[in-house]
Amino acid sequence: PPIPRSSAAMAATPDQPKQPKTAYWLWLGANREAVSKRVGVTKMSEVAKAAGVEWKGMTPAAKASYEKKATQEKAAYVKALAEFKKAGGTVAGRKSKKTKEGKEGKKVK
Repeated sequence: PPIPRSSAAMAATPDQPKQPKTAYWLWLGANREAVSKRVGVTKMSEVAKAAGVEWKGMTPAAKASYEKKATQEKAAYVKALAEFKKAGGTVAGRKSKKTKEGKEGKKVK
């Protein structure tokens, strides 16, 4: 049988805000289908390669709207993260496959 929990343990905790998308990811989200049609494939790795080349070749004026939106999303994220921390939330770090534990006995190259 499940272990009963106290009402304090069941209280809702605030969720950590997700990091904002970069200008490139905003552009790719809006243009993935068009890039896929231009390339003639739907395989994500091929579409991503073509999109990366296309993004690098774009003029700063063409990128401006995506960069502006990315800046706005970043500001909203910073504000939400500050509120999250103020409410007592702890920021979860990235999980790394490589940890420092267990490396003490190994030789360094």
